[in-house]
Amino acid sequence: MQSVRFREFGKDLKFSWQAEREDYVELNQTLERTPQDTVGVFDLNGLEFLGYSYAKQTIRRSFKRLLAGDYRIKTIVLKYDGDDFEELLDGVRAALVEQDLTMWLSVNTQWIPFGYLSTEGDNEAEKEKRKKAKMKDILDLLKRNGEYATNEISSSLGLSLQNANHLLQELAYMHLIDRRKVSSPTGGPLFVNKMVAA
Repeated sequence: MQSVRFREFGKDLKFSWQAEREDYVELNQTLERTPQDTVGVFDLNGLEFLGYSYAKQTIRRSFKRLLAGDYRIKTIVLKYDGDDFEELLDGVRAALVEQDLTMWLSVNTQWIPFGYLSTEGDNEAEKEKRKKAKMKDILDLLKRNGEYATNEISSSLGLSLQNANHLLQELAYMHLIDRRKVSSPTGGPLFVNKMVAA
């Protein structure tokens, strides 16, 4: 894991000009130098404030570049070891939700999907709520039990194989899970899925 301590940028992170002109440049250079298949960790411990504008220019921007394939790392996770994470990271959540993004957040050694999957909008359609609930169920299953083949997830959660596969592809695109293709005893392709941050 390659860790970036946001505390080194200051305790009160709210200015977008500071984020854009100074801190993002350093973050980007660090992520570009990070070896392939490493997990990048944004350590948010020691902060007193982390605003939406700052988070948008640093955390969200870096994560979007990861999704675009600009970095060789597996994923970027957030780390915060305090019970006040909901309050401190509200600006981060807003910046992620605005773009339908979800990152792993490690809080006191517990892994939480943070952002789009962890919020429910008042105007959100029922279909979208059900989809997010199924995705969270998949992540919970993988957190509890490690690796699962797609057909095992399908049967464990009562999903069709096609629906499970579609949801797993989305979670892999979000860099929340790893999917590995292995040979099946029947000769067809079989995908094994696990948390990317595990």
